[in-house]
Amino acid sequence: AEAKIVCADFRVNCITVNLFGVFAALDFLIRRLGIQNPKWFAICFQEVIGCYFYLAFFGANAAYRQIRFEPSSVGPDRHEVCYKAANEDPIRMTDPSLVTVNWRDAPLNRPESAMIGQQYECNPVKADMVITDPGAWVFEGTGVTAGQRLVDTVGPEFDRYTAGSMAPRNVQILAHSPVNCHGKASFSDMTYYTAPSGAGVFASGSIWWITKSTPPGPGSPFNPIANAVTENILRAFGAGPAGASHPSVPNVPAR
Repeated sequence: AEAKIVCADFRVNCITVNLFGVFAALDFLIRRLGIQNPKWFAICFQEVIGCYFYLAFFGANAAYRQIRFEPSSVGPDRHEVCYKAANEDPIRMTDPSLVTVNWRDAPLNRPESAMIGQQYECNPVKADMVITDPGAWVFEGTGVTAGQRLVDTVGPEFDRYTAGSMAPRNVQILAHSPVNCHGKASFSDMTYYTAPSGAGVFASGSIWWITKSTPPGPGSPFNPIANAVTENILRAFGAGPAGASHPSVPNVPAR
C-alpha cells in the first residue's frame, strides 16, 4: 500500500518524491517499498525521468526483478508474488506484462539498463574502483587522475554498462574497474546519462559506494573522494535539472 502512495505522489507532483530521499535511498524505495511492482514501477520511474527529475543509484543491482502484489485475507496488495520462472506463473496466460521474471527476460524484455544506464552482472567481488574520466563534472574538486584507484570500493554486487542492452546511447562511463567474479573477468562501471527531458541519472555500479560516506573514524570505510563525488551529485541534482547544467558526454563506442 505504501508503494501505491509513493507512486501516486510521483504522478501528481514530481517534487514530492524528495520526501522519500530519492538521492541516497533509491535502492530503499525499490527494495523495501515494493516499487518493483509492475502496476507502479515502470510508470513511476519513467514519469520521474520525464518530468525533469533525476535519479541517483548509490548502490548496485537495483530494479532487477519484477514482482507483483495481490489481495490476501488481510486486505488488498498484501500478498507478494514472485515466481522464479515465467512458465511457473499462471498469469502468463492472461497478462504477460505482469509475469514475475527479471526485467531483462521474456516476456518483459525491459532490461534495467534502459532506466539506470547499466545493469547488474555478478557477485561477490572485492576490487578497487578505477577512474577513467577524471574531467567529468562529478569529480570536480577531487583532483583525481585517470587510472586512480579508490581502494575496495567495488563489491560485493556490481553493475556494468553493456552495449546492446537497451542502455541509452549517451551514457558516459566515469569509472571502469576490472573485477573477477566466479573466475570470470569483467568490469564494474560508474555511469551517468541525461534524458531528453533534462533529467540526469547517475549510477555508482557498486553496493559498497554508499558505505564510503560513512562518518570517518577507526574502522570506517569512509573515502573522501567518493564522499566528495556524492556531494557533487546531490548539489547538482538539488539545483536541477541536471541534464541542462551537466549534459552527459558519451564516451562509449557507437552502436
